[in-house]
Amino acid sequence: MTMTFLPKAVLEAPDEAIKEKQWESALKQHWYEPRTKTDTKLLMMIGKCRQHEEASLLYEVMQSDGLKPTIDVYAALVSAFGQSGQLDKAFSAVAEMKPISVILICCIKLRCFELIRGILAEMS
Repeated sequence: MTMTFLPKAVLEAPDEAIKEKQWESALKQHWYEPRTKTDTKLLMMIGKCRQHEEASLLYEVMQSDGLKPTIDVYAALVSAFGQSGQLDKAFSAVAEMKPISVILICCIKLRCFELIRGILAEMS
């Protein structure tokens, strides 16, 4: 297995764009590879900029890239919709998230910790 190390500046560029609220440039990086953690930060920033349509688009892209949404992704998406006044979409995202939360709570109550590890591993 060959590992390619990218310069620190390349790896940190999306984070820098996010800090500077340059969400459009962060999304357009030609070398950018989707990562749930970075995309979650982007969703939060897009929400602060009240760009709910862009948040929806990023969420769809994440899913099409095969990234499974984590609780953090759902929380960022709900926040993006909420800050834009799109409460119907925020409630829809919450409804999509609920089954995951419910199953985790059930596993905890039943002390099925091995199942929790599997669910969390699948989510990440």
